[in-house]
Amino acid sequence: MIIKRLEMHNFGVYAGDNQFVFEGDKPIVLIGGMNGRGKTTFLEAVLIALYGSNSFAYTESKYKSYAQYLRSFVNKSAEDKCCSVVLEFEIFNGDVERYVIKREWDTLTKKTEERIKVYKDGTLNEFLTNNWPLFVENILPSALSSFFFFDGEKIAEMAVDNSNNQLKNAIRAMLGITVLDVLENDISRNIKRIHKENSSSETADGVQKLRDEKDEAADQLRSIEEQIEQSHMYQIVHQMAASKSQSPFQRRVATEREIRSQKEITDKTRHIAYRVGNIQVGHFVFLQQIINPIMYSGGQRSHRAITNKLVTFTLRLKY
Repeated sequence: MIIKRLEMHNFGVYAGDNQFVFEGDKPIVLIGGMNGRGKTTFLEAVLIALYGSNSFAYTESKYKSYAQYLRSFVNKSAEDKCCSVVLEFEIFNGDVERYVIKREWDTLTKKTEERIKVYKDGTLNEFLTNNWPLFVENILPSALSSFFFFDGEKIAEMAVDNSNNQLKNAIRAMLGITVLDVLENDISRNIKRIHKENSSSETADGVQKLRDEKDEAADQLRSIEEQIEQSHMYQIVHQMAASKSQSPFQRRVATEREIRSQKEITDKTRHIAYRVGNIQVGHFVFLQQIINPIMYSGGQRSHRAITNKLVTFTLRLKY
């Protein structure tokens, strides 16, 4: 692997657009500078471009999530709140192949998501874009990257490291075990995505079913209201016709009978409401409107028959 170019936009101390071009053909690049001038930031830009969340710079950092790690690199003076790194390199596989990988993100929202694009020989490659972690592990495994990308301060640490953790990770990478680790992570991520999609589909189906039931109940309610209205009109016309042929005494007797009947209906309505429990005032009045035509239409139905007929409908009003 021969690095040819590195571009950074608002990355760490590198405000604005910065480009470094390497014209040599040697697979070794040395970066020098005074303390605090951006040498470590330069190295981390290369590691992020190549490995993303698999970079050892991130795994050894203090950040709990990769999103927090990315947000920490956005230059504080950047007006667009956007950050990006572009790395171009060449590898030789019989023929020279040139790759350009670009990663960009921003802090415009609370949720930071990384966007990645991979170009091969100047053309956007969708397959490499979607499968870059597996591809780069075959070129240079991330577990071995610390032996190829390091700063001067790390050399002393590696010399006195008695834990051999880096050596163990290097052996795992050489045996191809790290590729299986990446594959396991990808499979787990896809399983979670599939479960989420299935859950969203089931939820949408359930909502649609409830909407259909609501529309059906509304149609039934309108039909009942129409029947009640027709029954009331018939009752009023019948009473008006009967009152014309009655004497004042007969009308008085009929009025008293009507008052007693209304009181009886109201008492029965309250009994039904008590059986159903906690029914609203508007629903109680509506129950009276339903019972009136039933009582006047035949007069043969018992209190229990009327109650059973209305319990189901009253429960609908309640819930």
